[in-house]
Amino acid sequence: KEMSQESSVPWSTTARRLCSVMNDFGDSLESSQDDLNKVEDCVLRELCSNALHALDTRFFGKGATRSWCRVEIGLARREDGMWLAVRDSGCGMTRGDLANRLMAPGVSRVDKGDENEWRTALEKRDALTLAFGQRPLGVGLLAAFAIGDVIKVCTKNNDDDTYILNAVLGASSYEIKRPKNDQDAFFIGGLCDTNYFPRAQGTIVAIRIKAGKWTQQIQKVEILQGILAALNDTSHYGLSFVSDEIKIQQDDDIIPSPSNQDKDREEDDEEMDTAPIPNQDKEHLSSRRRSYRERSKYIPLRLSYQERKYLRLIEAAVKVSGYIDRIDTANAAKRPARRKQLQLQGIAAILAGIITAIDPERGTALTQEPEFSIQDNKRLARAFEITRRYKILNPEKMRTEYGQLIYFLQDAANPEIAQALGLDIIIPVKTVYTLLDECDGLDLLDDPLIPDATCEVLPDKNKSRAQIQQKINRKNKAVQMLKHRYAIGRLSPDHIELCLCSICDNESYLNSSRLPIDLTLAALRTHFAPIQNNNYPSLAISDDDGSGSRLSHSHQRQYRFAEQSLALWRDIVDDMFRLWHLAEADLLSGDSPYSLRDTGQGLQRVQSCPRTYAATVSILTDARAAARSNSNSSAWVGSSMVHMGDHNVPNALTFLDKYAQVARILRPLMTVLRRSIELCDQDKSIHALINAKYSSVQNYKIQVLADFFRHAFDGSGADNFYDAGSCVDGRLTSAW
Repeated sequence: KEMSQESSVPWSTTARRLCSVMNDFGDSLESSQDDLNKVEDCVLRELCSNALHALDTRFFGKGATRSWCRVEIGLARREDGMWLAVRDSGCGMTRGDLANRLMAPGVSRVDKGDENEWRTALEKRDALTLAFGQRPLGVGLLAAFAIGDVIKVCTKNNDDDTYILNAVLGASSYEIKRPKNDQDAFFIGGLCDTNYFPRAQGTIVAIRIKAGKWTQQIQKVEILQGILAALNDTSHYGLSFVSDEIKIQQDDDIIPSPSNQDKDREEDDEEMDTAPIPNQDKEHLSSRRRSYRERSKYIPLRLSYQERKYLRLIEAAVKVSGYIDRIDTANAAKRPARRKQLQLQGIAAILAGIITAIDPERGTALTQEPEFSIQDNKRLARAFEITRRYKILNPEKMRTEYGQLIYFLQDAANPEIAQALGLDIIIPVKTVYTLLDECDGLDLLDDPLIPDATCEVLPDKNKSRAQIQQKINRKNKAVQMLKHRYAIGRLSPDHIELCLCSICDNESYLNSSRLPIDLTLAALRTHFAPIQNNNYPSLAISDDDGSGSRLSHSHQRQYRFAEQSLALWRDIVDDMFRLWHLAEADLLSGDSPYSLRDTGQGLQRVQSCPRTYAATVSILTDARAAARSNSNSSAWVGSSMVHMGDHNVPNALTFLDKYAQVARILRPLMTVLRRSIELCDQDKSIHALINAKYSSVQNYKIQVLADFFRHAFDGSGADNFYDAGSCVDGRLTSAW
């Protein structure tokens, strides 16, 4: 109850347009029975399909009987109008699902290959193609605005708290909040009493029907029953209809009480998390398991000497601008109009300064006639693209400057500011794939010599100098052969070498970032595996021993928790370049506005990030599948909650910055362990001190590891289970 929060999330530009299209289409229909029936059928099918998918997600993973699975549809008249509601006992949704998926339609179209068709239909305001035709492209829950003007969602997922979403047609934002009290939790759209609220997992979606023809249409119970009968014929579960009032009979054997659920969550994470996560991309593969053709889409091109001049210019401009210090302040946040004026003035001044540094004559002309030309736009877009490309290639560089740059570009991408300045300075980052595609050289990426030509040759104490030189010669020969084979037409040898060097840069980053994680995992498995006759220190932790731990785990459970967390970090680091591209797409799209809010860590730009969120949950799905397939680790330990676009992880930039530091956290630990023997050999007094305290250097190293695996994974990242504890973000926060 003390965690009650209410946040206003701005509608994305795409979502606002979809709401308008659905509303206009629903209002434009004449009172033709066939047309009304068709739209009603499409909306109800969309709601029920989501409910059935939630049931599949929750129960198929556990092998539960179908008697547990239920979907109930209800109709009730209240003082504020007629309400239609659908309730399921499925997996429920987290806050991240509400903000990044439920209310972010169209994002998945990029992966499915029909984004252009979907966008074209939206531009034409073609509601039939989008939602109500024979083969609709799909707009999700927003199709309900064809028949209703308010959507309320109450949902509970075991990985997160209970949340209520309230979306009103025509509003600039929608609300997501935790219930303040029982009455708030039990009320949604006037439909729910204390016997209806889903105490365990589940979701209620309620739609307030528009007055007039739609209220008359929805009251025809026989039509609703006919739609449900058709759905029942193709469903594994039973769908039931309740008119006037929806009541759920409680069954303690089916739906646990709130106290039992909390106890189950803490004591039996395995049971809670064996079900798969909803709406995942099953084709996700780790970066190194994908083909080079697929990986190259996210590998930026290495910078040339001339491009580095632009990089230094932008980096210097960001350092001295102080733009964010003036814009993201409490006083500016209270006066939106004044803040918009400051944004416009600041952006125009900085861009004019950059143009002046690139071309002093053009800069002088700008002071006399302050209008940016097409050439100015190209120069600025190129300069910013180069800087963003460098950052993706080097995630550990420009931490402060890049954050300020992205926030600056975020404001510059705002449609109102971009239109006022007459500029569009956000262009895609140049990648290996785009260069080869332009030069008709994509076949290069399928050549079997690519692994040899792009590998990183590292020093190895177990190999002689001759063996290392042999690998270098093999790499150089592969590069020369690829140049000879594919340097045809527009694809020059220099282009080929640039692409191969860029892929090698990616390999170098993966090697340097993965190595500390792999070494830490190896140390965990070597010294602390839960096997018989293991005399090493126990990793068991307790939340009541005064150590600051917020979790209680046995040695075996803590071992698995640390092992799975490290494996997840490794998978995220493996996919860092792809995640960075998706994060920039979320941050700079201009489609999803941010809100400036005090998250408890100062003013932050809170913004939904559906692309990054979907990719992260996809990686998490693979990690959980790997945990289940491992005979020594049959289930995922802890919560699967992914914080993104909330007060814990305000936006995709914060998420990326945290995971870019994993190697920085683990590398000192591995350095201490590696250098301890060498240090003892050099300093006899240190050796004597370690022997007196730990008996041997080996015991000292094991004790260091035991302390790390206990306290870096103890859930102490925040003040409650949902914000940290064992959630995906909380694991890294605790280690940090």
